[in-house]
Amino acid sequence: MKTMSDRYSAADEESLFWNLFRGAIGFLWFVIRVPIGIVLAFLEPFVRFALFGIAVAGWVRSCVVPIPWRRIVTSSRSSTAAQESQPPDSPKKLRNSGRAGIAT
Repeated sequence: MKTMSDRYSAADEESLFWNLFRGAIGFLWFVIRVPIGIVLAFLEPFVRFALFGIAVAGWVRSCVVPIPWRRIVTSSRSSTAAQESQPPDSPKKLRNSGRAGIAT
């Protein structure tokens, strides 16, 4: 008994067209894959060195430069307090902000 995938498999097709098609696709894959792999293999040490340098620079900066936690927290609190001190909009103002001509 054949399953659905067995009945419509391209592997069963032993025609010249399918063999050439599979060979052409394989050749194109090789032609595209190999140069890209060579370029990536060449660039990998430089990219690794650059990323390692960025990581070390960030670590050194975090150890040397103090983080201004007090200024960060106080600016956050002051902006929150400024928002809370403003009075909310009145219901009448909100009611009249709709389209003209609609009775409320």
